[in-house]
Amino acid sequence: NFDLSVSVGHIASGDFWLVKDLSEYFIKHNFISYMSFFNSYYKYKTDINITVSGSLYTQKDVDIAKTNILYIAYPLFWDNGKVEFVKNIEEYIEEIIKTSSRYDAIIVASKPLNDELNKRGIKSYFIPQYTNTDKFYPSFFEEYKSEVLFVGANTFYRKAPNILLNANLPITIYGPSYPDGISKGDYLDNRVLGKYYASAKIVLNDTREGMIKHGFISNRIFDASACGALVISDYMKEIEEIYGDSVPMWKTSEELVELVKYYLDPKNEAERRRKAKKAQEITLKNFTLEIAGQKFINVIEDIKKQRNLN
Repeated sequence: NFDLSVSVGHIASGDFWLVKDLSEYFIKHNFISYMSFFNSYYKYKTDINITVSGSLYTQKDVDIAKTNILYIAYPLFWDNGKVEFVKNIEEYIEEIIKTSSRYDAIIVASKPLNDELNKRGIKSYFIPQYTNTDKFYPSFFEEYKSEVLFVGANTFYRKAPNILLNANLPITIYGPSYPDGISKGDYLDNRVLGKYYASAKIVLNDTREGMIKHGFISNRIFDASACGALVISDYMKEIEEIYGDSVPMWKTSEELVELVKYYLDPKNEAERRRKAKKAQEITLKNFTLEIAGQKFINVIEDIKKQRNLN
């Protein structure tokens, strides 16, 4: 069973699709796999329960399975009932250490956090977010084409789309909470999102501060690059270490504006395509659902092995 911290039917949540894809992977590999939600009427009793959550807040009414795994897919915090996106690394690690005793395994989607936990004696596994190549692959559609595409809500931490809007650069936006006339729609279903990514010259990645601070790479990087689009992202050293210059990154508004102008210039189209292709190759080699799914199975097998040894 995959236990999510989102509501039943909340398919606009990235958590939902991340887990739905993984659940279907397990089914294909001969597991009986379920999904439950924090407000599910019924919680499945299973041999293995994988809690997937950005926060260390977990549902207290979940029946404990024979094997319990926590997958921290991104950092999110609960403080007196309020969501808090950023804490310092020491506080975060202390919370994970307190939580770890409830689980047979901790999995995190951040390599630096995984390395730090293991350094401190907390057994942790690194499984980054991933892309489902059954949905995200090159598939250009004329009706979905765009110069620059951003898909995401206009939240308090959002920077990149507003920078381009203020610079009067072409940008197509899908997401809620934008001023009237800015967004072409509040939501793009994950099942068709790949067609929009594949039909864009540039896809913007705009990362929450907490993810940058704690080393969590958004699966938007993996999804868009798998589709063959050039991804331009705010700066993360973890992205740079993996993708090099194939994912151009910015630290200032001026840098973002210059990058977009440069890669939209027809004179630089060959370079844009070359970098997009290089990033796509890196993604397909390292960050697919198949790779991540096998790593989850390996963790389960590792737990079984440890129990036999004990």
